[in-house]
Amino acid sequence: PLGTHKIVFDIIEFEWAYIEQSTLLFALLFSWMALGLAFSLQEMRKNKIAYNKVRKRHRHLEKVNSTLRTQNYEFAELAHRDALTGAMNRHAVQSWLDQQARQVRWGHDSFSILYMDLDKFKRVNDKYGHQMGDDILREFVMVIASSILPEDRLVRWGGEEFVVFCPNTNIEQAVKKAELIRENVEKHLWVHGELLTCSIGVAQMQNERVSETMARADEVLYLAKRNGRNRIEVNYGMQKQSEVAIEVS
Repeated sequence: PLGTHKIVFDIIEFEWAYIEQSTLLFALLFSWMALGLAFSLQEMRKNKIAYNKVRKRHRHLEKVNSTLRTQNYEFAELAHRDALTGAMNRHAVQSWLDQQARQVRWGHDSFSILYMDLDKFKRVNDKYGHQMGDDILREFVMVIASSILPEDRLVRWGGEEFVVFCPNTNIEQAVKKAELIRENVEKHLWVHGELLTCSIGVAQMQNERVSETMARADEVLYLAKRNGRNRIEVNYGMQKQSEVAIEVS
């Protein structure tokens, strides 16, 4: 019949194998080293990711800084350059001219000015249009720049008028430089296919302001225009009482 059965155990015995102490210590040490290695590898991975992020950010910042430096340089250049021709503008040379004037006053240097413009340029504009005129002005700057020294300063003074400021240049050297420019302009093959010439007024700075030297150079530039164009006129100032014309054929 169904009922409740009762089982009684008198003895329970457990059996196991003993592990030697050295083996247990080795197993614990190995486990500790494995965990330590895994932790170190994980930390190295994290550090490598962080390092790569830092390097990437550093390269990005370098690129940004380089771009900014380039843009700042370009903006500074634009602020000191004539937008049409690429020649310097008046603002670009102001402080430099002040330095040159001091050198002349102290007797340490000679300084000359070439004041020039294209002959009958308005006729070119009227015949071919202002776009062609702009191209010719850019060519004019190119021809002048190829005829002067690196230390000279070529400045667009207004319209078709340009000035070359020549440090370490006396009046005789300035006249030779002006003649070289005049010849190169006359020989140049212009974009519109016709002959173009220029007139140049030359003056060396004496015991005066830059504006006074400029005025003397400007004066003889218009003298060159009145005397037939495609020529150089020189204002010797106090060196000679009269202006000396250099005939150019």
